[in-house]
Amino acid sequence: MPYTEERDIQKDVTLNRFRLEKCSEEQPAIFHYWAEKEAEIKAARDKADNRLNLIKAEVELEIRNNAGEKYGKLTEAKVAALVETNPEVIKAKEELAELKEQANLLSAAVRAMEHRKDQIENLTKLWISSYYARPEVTAEDTFSNEVRGNLNKK
Repeated sequence: MPYTEERDIQKDVTLNRFRLEKCSEEQPAIFHYWAEKEAEIKAARDKADNRLNLIKAEVELEIRNNAGEKYGKLTEAKVAALVETNPEVIKAKEELAELKEQANLLSAAVRAMEHRKDQIENLTKLWISSYYARPEVTAEDTFSNEVRGNLNKK
């Protein structure tokens, strides 16, 4: 599947037990897509975290440098409160929270792809053990059918 198209996690985790060969062939590419998306969003999250720390430091420096002019006597608690209520800091925190949420969702998608792989293996084992095969008639089944047939004749 091309990387340029958006994928749907619900479709990607769905298996067709009658097309296990197709599911097995697609699995590495599908897993890679979601793992790559997870890595990208985690990198963006880390950059946003660094940006938030930089903004906080710049705001704190601005507050401390202009303490007497704008804010009067400063305490550590007042500085922390002024930093946390700064609009730039609030916006950066919101962006970081959004990226953390996306990273968590993509981590869940990657785990779902791991479960998909495990399920392909389980379904393959079931197929190999003839779980989905047609019933075979054994000597015991033949005897049971004869008894039923005799009872039905009466």
